[in-house]
Formats: sequence, C-alpha cells, structure tokens
Amino acid sequence: MRVGVVGAGVAGLAAARALVQGGCEAVVFESEAHAGGRCRTVSIGPYTFDPGATSIVPRGRPVERAMTQELDATDLVKIALPVYTHDGRRVYKGAGVPATSRYCYTPGIQRFAELLADGTDVRLGAKVSSIEKADHQYTVLGERFDALVVATPTPTSEDLIATIGDQRKAYNTRYRSCLSVLLGYEKDFQAPYHAVVAEESAHPLHWLSIENLKVPGRAPEGCTALVVQMGPKYSKWNFDAPEPDVVADALVDVERVIGRGFESPKVQAIVRWPFSQPDSVSGFETLNPPGTRLVIAGDGLEGGRTEHAYDSGIKAAKLLLAP
Repeated sequence: MRVGVVGAGVAGLAAARALVQGGCEAVVFESEAHAGGRCRTVSIGPYTFDPGATSIVPRGRPVERAMTQELDATDLVKIALPVYTHDGRRVYKGAGVPATSRYCYTPGIQRFAELLADGTDVRLGAKVSSIEKADHQYTVLGERFDALVVATPTPTSEDLIATIGDQRKAYNTRYRSCLSVLLGYEKDFQAPYHAVVAEESAHPLHWLSIENLKVPGRAPEGCTALVVQMGPKYSKWNFDAPEPDVVADALVDVERVIGRGFESPKVQAIVRWPFSQPDSVSGFETLNPPGTRLVIAGDGLEGGRTEHAYDSGIKAAKLLLAP
C-alpha cells in the first residue's frame, strides 16, 4: 500500500514511520523548510532555543518507548531540574505541577523529529492546498496514493479534505495561538528550576524556560537563554503586533518573575504559532470510522502535547494497517 502523509509534524512523522515498519510506502509532504512542527529548534548566534514544545513528557505513553528504546538515544537528555510556578511576582514550588520525567535533546527538541523522519521520504517545501480522489485513490501534488493521512492542525485538515467533498468536522476542537519570545543574555542566571508556569492562565507570561538550565550548552558560559511563551489571551490580542512591542512586553514580565538585570538581551526574536495547542479536542475515533482510507490525525484529536500528537500518528497507521 502506498500512503501519502500531509504534514511532517510529530503526528505525521509517527504515522509515516509506523506505516513503513508495517510494510507500506509512505511519502510525507511538508510545506515548511523543516520537519517537526512545534518540535522546532532555533539558533541565534551561540544561543539555542526550543520555541514550541520545550520538552517531552511521555508519562508511560508509546513515545517513551520510541525515544528510549527504538530511536537513537545518544542526544536524549532527561531534564534534571523541575518546573516551578509563578504568580506574576514570585516563583515557588507549585502543587499543581507534578514531578514527572521530562526529556529533551542536546542539539534541540527538533532532533526528535529528525530521528522520526530518518529513513522516511519527507518532501520539504511541498505545500498541499488541495487533493483529488478518483478510482479509490488520492492524488497529492501529482502523485497517486492508496490511502492518505492528513496530519496538520485540525482547521487546516478540514479545509484540505473539503476539496474532495469530505465534510468531516472536528466541532469540539479549539486551538489557542502563542507568541514565543526568544531572549539571549550575556548575563548568568541560576535557579533550582528549569522553567516556571503561570498560576493563572490569564497571566501574560504563561511559560518561561531557562534553556541553558534545561539542557547545558544552550548559551555560552556565564550567559542565559530564555524562551518566554506568552499566554493565550495576550497572544490572541497581540498576535500581529510588531516584534519590538511583543519583546518589550515580555521583558517587563521577565523582570517581575526572575528579577532585575534582564532588560537588555544580546539577541532577541519571536516565533508566532497560530495553532499552538488545542484547548479542547474531538477524539480520534469520532472523526475516523473503521475502514476509512483518508485518516485525519494530529494533536487536535488527542491532546495538545507532543506525546499526544505521537499517539495520534500511531493510531492513524494502525487504522490503515488493519486487515
């Protein structure tokens, strides 16, 4: 069976890998210049940032076996420091943040996507805006397939399958946007945590990751690399705001949370995520009845984390491989 996969995020890559292992030929089409979706790593000079997914928390899900036993684990790091909570003014050990194993990769979390993609035919820069169906086959960018996995953000998947008259809708899936601010400092910062999360979801600064405390080597000796993920309300209302304005707002909250002296970063950038995480999901089985040859996958059907996206991809492959 020849299967086309639209989207080289974790769900699409997991599906393609499982399909190849099951004896299928899989071709992955990705509109961006890199695979991984929100498992993305950005380097600015000597600073390294994970602006989307900052870690993977497997909680015993299938992704844990993949990372620790199936894929090359040479660069895999178990994050030593915990996550604390902040209330906008102080940082403390929050009871709502469970002490659970978190993983990342020394070069960056995008390494996970690269490992999933190894041995798979991934076409980067291949934007798919429509598909065709004829004689029980699907055509994507001129290539014919026996089955199709659409693993993009759910609203995008709905628009794509609608081009062949498929009206499946994930009515319960709702995504939030996110602005990630990347800051590199020629200043040291030490803490007993590698990240802090806001006590209240309405706070402008939702998540702050100290990248060099998460994984050593993300900044030069004596320097600091921060990823500041702004909250859903702030991100929604300021999504198209100029970069200097977003950075300025983030710096105010950074100073409030971790202290003074971080008002002048050496490097700065922002990454805009229009579909950051789903606040609610529809359920994989709800949208994908048994026997379908066009499978919708992605975190919008399972949950808003990397481990959920991986689950969705595996489910998509199993559905197509079922006798």
